[in-house]
Amino acid sequence: MHKSFRTIGAGVLLMAMALTGCSSTSRLGVDPTARTRVTAQPAKVALPPLPSPPARPSTRTRAERVEELVLEKSASIGVKITSVEWHNLSEYICGDLSKGGTGRWTPNAARVLSPENQQKLADLNLDGAILSDCPDAKGLPEWKSSYFGSPLSASLAYSESSERQSADNAYRQRILNYDREIVQYGKTYGVDISSLRPLLEGASSGYSATCRDGTVSQSGGKQGACSHHGGVNK
Repeated sequence: MHKSFRTIGAGVLLMAMALTGCSSTSRLGVDPTARTRVTAQPAKVALPPLPSPPARPSTRTRAERVEELVLEKSASIGVKITSVEWHNLSEYICGDLSKGGTGRWTPNAARVLSPENQQKLADLNLDGAILSDCPDAKGLPEWKSSYFGSPLSASLAYSESSERQSADNAYRQRILNYDREIVQYGKTYGVDISSLRPLLEGASSGYSATCRDGTVSQSGGKQGACSHHGGVNK
């Protein structure tokens, strides 16, 4: 009987040791309820928007330039007319020409002028209406065939050329300023801006950049700049 108790006791002891071993193994294993630690990735910083390309300065229409000249020259002859009066007069002259008339009309205020100045004003108004926009007018009437040049033609040509030149100069300056902004953007944020730079006369597509070995490259702003000199020195 004592042997039976010893046998049972040994079995209980072995079972306890087995259970203890399993528990120890469980503690040494991975806890399934434990949270996995994830390394946070740095957020990408959004670059500011690129500078916007400049728009070409607008110029006045031919009709607007003609109106300015007509008002100025009418005042120099002795009659001041408003923009509304000129538009009405110009429309009436164009209508008269389309009907086969001479188109020689002046505002009512011209009655106080001398006959010579009335003639000058009539020529001025006729030429102004034709130069503005008379779709039905076929050039100057025959009675003006012996007249060498319109009173407005030379002034209008000079006005158009001068305004176009001013607009071109202003636009080029805008382009130069935009180019500087693009270059600075590329330098500040390390962006390839070679395809964004405007094509300027005498300008290269890159900018001067100092490499890490001290050499100077003209490919700043391009991918691979200073690639054989240690990269760009920022």
